[in-house]
Amino acid sequence: MAITRNLPSTNISFNRALQKGKKKNDDTPPLERFLSTDTQNRLNLLAPNYKGKMLIVNQKEATSINATSLKNISLGKLEMKTSHFLQVFNLTVAEGIATPGDRAYYGMSASSGAIPLLGSEAQIVEAAEKVVSGEPARVAAGGTANPFPLVADVALLLTDFQTKSGLHSTAAQALDTAQETVTALNTEALGVVKKVWDEVETFYNEEAIESKRANARQYGVVYVSTEAFIVSGRLKLTATGLPPASATIELAETGAAAEYDAASGVFKLTTGLTGEGTLHITSPGLADKDVTVAMTGSDVEVGEVLL
Repeated sequence: MAITRNLPSTNISFNRALQKGKKKNDDTPPLERFLSTDTQNRLNLLAPNYKGKMLIVNQKEATSINATSLKNISLGKLEMKTSHFLQVFNLTVAEGIATPGDRAYYGMSASSGAIPLLGSEAQIVEAAEKVVSGEPARVAAGGTANPFPLVADVALLLTDFQTKSGLHSTAAQALDTAQETVTALNTEALGVVKKVWDEVETFYNEEAIESKRANARQYGVVYVSTEAFIVSGRLKLTATGLPPASATIELAETGAAAEYDAASGVFKLTTGLTGEGTLHITSPGLADKDVTVAMTGSDVEVGEVLL
């Protein structure tokens, strides 16, 4: 079994390495600090900047998730109202109030009266737009207005969806920009982390290998084994006792992501990390949670995690 150093490669692992390295250096009495002045200066400048940018990403992500939820709710209402309108209109055709040819105003087949496909966002919006434009045109041509729901109800929901869709796009773009801002720091972050880890390992290079690694881990150095094992557990909402509908579980030290089953709440993550690990758990609408796990070199069951 070989154990090697594992440099960060994801935003979460870069942030973890920078913060841990800075904290350990800050906690060390000034006269006992061995990191070079240049390395300390770069670390002290980058670590808080990176952390701040990551906090902005988290904020933008929360806004984007909320905007996505509101957009989806609005789309669902628009789909239901549009479908209801067209079904009722077909009833008026069956009753002789409207003619089969009037279906063309809504993009429907005159002969079959089949409701347009409403399986995608584009299909729902297209059908709603045809209702909103077709109904007044049909009435202007002498037709009787659809009794319920009114075209105004569909128009109101279409406008609401367009508003929510715009807010969603704005939020998604803001999140992309925030993430790009963090990613732009990663070249410098890799250089700083490598300098810190190199200097730390050099300082402890005369100690026994396990002692060296134990001391180096305090500065954020990550070691992984060629033998992988599984870290598993189960997520549960404190409020309901049910699993969260969605969740992301990452190993902060390496950025490795777990597989998550929303039906059972079970997650499984494969890693070769040695020493202590931190599972960073996020779920929409909930506070992030970190779970510390002792990596024993064999499969680890962390049990139930309440969110």
